[in-house]
Amino acid sequence: EDQLMSLFNLFHGCLQSVYVDQITPTVFEMQRRLRKAHIDEAVVQAILPICARNQSLFQIWVPEDCNVCVLLLTEPLENATLQRATYKAPYNVEFLEVVQEVVVAKLSSKLMAVAAANAPLPKYDIHGREGR
Repeated sequence: EDQLMSLFNLFHGCLQSVYVDQITPTVFEMQRRLRKAHIDEAVVQAILPICARNQSLFQIWVPEDCNVCVLLLTEPLENATLQRATYKAPYNVEFLEVVQEVVVAKLSSKLMAVAAANAPLPKYDIHGREGR
């Protein structure tokens, strides 16, 4: 839960900087900025499913050019640098839920591997017994 909240905060801050720079808030742009900040690649790849989990903060839009955008619901839509075609026809909620399920299923194993890699290793005594 705390890790998820820190990811929400990370992505929120990233999107705010995209808004300030008046750049279209695409997933690609967010990934570029996070990579530049040396964020772990598994986290960079998980932007879409993680943002889709917090529908009170983020809105996912798929424009005609298929460059998926993440919008901040805490900001007026006018603050996002969008072309009219980008906002013209969002996919319906049912479609986005199916996309979210597929993406989450595919990326959850990668996120679990990252979490396991960051977990402390058990300590062993000289006889190979854990916990000493």
